[in-house]
Amino acid sequence: MVNIYLYDKRGLLIAEQVALVNEHGKVMLPDNATFSAPLPQKEGYEVIYNGEKWIYEQIAKAEEQESPYHPLNYIEQRLRAYPDYGEQLDMIYWDKVNGTNNWPEKISEIKAKYPKVDLNA
Repeated sequence: MVNIYLYDKRGLLIAEQVALVNEHGKVMLPDNATFSAPLPQKEGYEVIYNGEKWIYEQIAKAEEQESPYHPLNYIEQRLRAYPDYGEQLDMIYWDKVNGTNNWPEKISEIKAKYPKVDLNA
């Protein structure tokens, strides 16, 4: 079993999950993922993957930070809140077997918590 670490466009960790293996036994690494475990958290810093390795990036002072209402923030918030792919597939499977709606309810809950921002407004 091999773990992979998924990161967003900024390089922030989104999820840790078990890597999928193809029919030839080769471990698959999706885009925006690495086999390298992230650095431990450090006060005043974010752990960022820079395309080659995990690094510490100092967190900007409050007055320098981007507005929480920036249109792209909802995307990053949703990505962090969504269960990993394996868990989502498991939810979909059990919904089908049991006639439940756990997966769409979970996704709807996240979408409601982090609503889409109209970029044309």
